[in-house]
Parts: sequence; C-alpha cells; structure tokens
Amino acid sequence: MKKLLILLIGALLTSSAYGTVVDFTGGIATDPNGNTFITSQSQTFYNIVSYVEDNYELKYMTNGSYSAQTVGNYYYTGNDVIHGHWFDGLQSIDIRNINNTIFDLNYFTITSNTERGGGPASGNEHISVQGFRNGSAVTNSYLLPSEDWGMNSTSDVLLSNEFDQVDLFRISGYGAFCFGMDAFYINEAAPVNVGVIIGDPTPQTPVNPTIPEVSSIFLGSLGMLLLFRRKR
Repeated sequence: MKKLLILLIGALLTSSAYGTVVDFTGGIATDPNGNTFITSQSQTFYNIVSYVEDNYELKYMTNGSYSAQTVGNYYYTGNDVIHGHWFDGLQSIDIRNINNTIFDLNYFTITSNTERGGGPASGNEHISVQGFRNGSAVTNSYLLPSEDWGMNSTSDVLLSNEFDQVDLFRISGYGAFCFGMDAFYINEAAPVNVGVIIGDPTPQTPVNPTIPEVSSIFLGSLGMLLLFRRKR
C-alpha cells in the first residue's frame, strides 16, 4: 500500500503542467563562443546565440553574425527583454522547450517592432508569429502589431487556442529594423484581458493547473485507496 501511495503521488506531481512566465531574468544567455551569462535586470548581453529559462530556449537564427542580438536590460529601465536586429542577418527568433515537450502559448508582450531603429513604428513592419509541432506548421502565420521602440508603449498579444499543443513558435518576417519582447506566457493565463488577438478567434482556454486542483485530485485518489484498504 505504501509503495502504491508513493507512486500515485509521484505520478500526480510529475504529470501536472504548471504555467511558466519567461521574463528573461535569471536565465542563461550564451554567445557564439560558448560563454554564458546570467541576466539580472542590470546588464545587457550582446552577441547572443540563445537564451534558456525554465527549460524554454530562445534562439536567434541568423545567416552569420550575432553582434546585434541581445538579452538583458536593453532599454535601461531595470527590466530584462530580448531585442534582435533584422538588418544584421537575423532570420527568425525560435522558441521551444528544451525537452521537446508540447505547450500552450497564451500571451507575450512586444516592446519594439519598428523599421526605424530607436524610433516610432511606421506600419510597414511585416513580422509574424507561427506555431509548429514535429517540424510542421500547425498554425497560420499571423502578422504582429507594429510597435514603437522602447518601453514607453508596448503591445499585448493574446494567442488563441490555435497556438495550443505546439512545440515551437517562430517570429520572422521583413520590413522591420528591430524586434523586442518582454515576456511570454506558457500554459499560463494571460495577465490582461485586452490586446491584439492572434489566431482562430475561438475563446482561449488556458492550461493552468493550480496546486489546489492537484490537491483535490490527490485527496480524491487517496480516499479511494483508503476505502479499498478498508474493504480489504
């Protein structure tokens, strides 16, 4: 009975998909030489190939140079972000779970999406987001809102159920000079109820299990085990 109870607890805990907010603070950034840096809201790291936080990896996919691809306190506001420059060979920004597990992408914040570096957006920016699974696209490619450079204004992007059960999402396109993002929410409800809705307009049903839910499942299962033991 004790072994069965331990196995039940372990299965319940390990099968629960907890929400994750990747805010680019406290993770590990890596440069082309394999040097690593930890973001802490006080410094900007340039020439970055990838960034990993809470088992999620962001990779700058380029055709050569990484010199203008950054992670950290880029806008000098004490807030870590990613900021990539398309002019320097950046082809896409790819985000996946390092364990190759599927997830629900629910929300992210755009801090910059402008063809004018350091300036306002023009509306000519054509940067899109698309979801993939097992190497194949499972969503359409959706245009993201243009956004002025910096933290003075940002765009809230809410992803529909179309972006559930993906194992990678990709940001790519043309017409912009730079692209910045503050955070993305995985298996976690969006922190706002308004914003630009991307994807099929089906109402979003975030996968966001909480400890009380796990506890209720556990208590119910424990009750059945105790009842089974009493009958024996």
